[in-house]
Amino acid sequence: MYRKLKTLVEKGLVKQVPAVGLGAFRIGFSLVILQEIVFLFYFRHLIFDPVPFFDRASPILHFFLLVWAAIAVCLVLGVKFRKIMNLLAKKMGMRHLPVFKSLNRGEMA
Repeated sequence: MYRKLKTLVEKGLVKQVPAVGLGAFRIGFSLVILQEIVFLFYFRHLIFDPVPFFDRASPILHFFLLVWAAIAVCLVLGVKFRKIMNLLAKKMGMRHLPVFKSLNRGEMA
């Protein structure tokens, strides 16, 4: 049973297939990420401000969202190390921005 499964997996790994489907999925997924970041930036006053348009959120939030959007553009274009940059930006924002702590009731993600 184990050998049969192993030979099936090895056959599947050796077989050459086109990568168009995977490429289209990656571009589509990256565009969804970029759309979400643009949505957060556009509605940042309503989402992140304690009192919208009166009591402002952290000033670093605007800069962080712009950097994250630039990283998402790199995801769409296929720049090297794009996945690592996106993960670092997401985790850094969730750890260091006080807004995410208040949205998460003080718990760290």
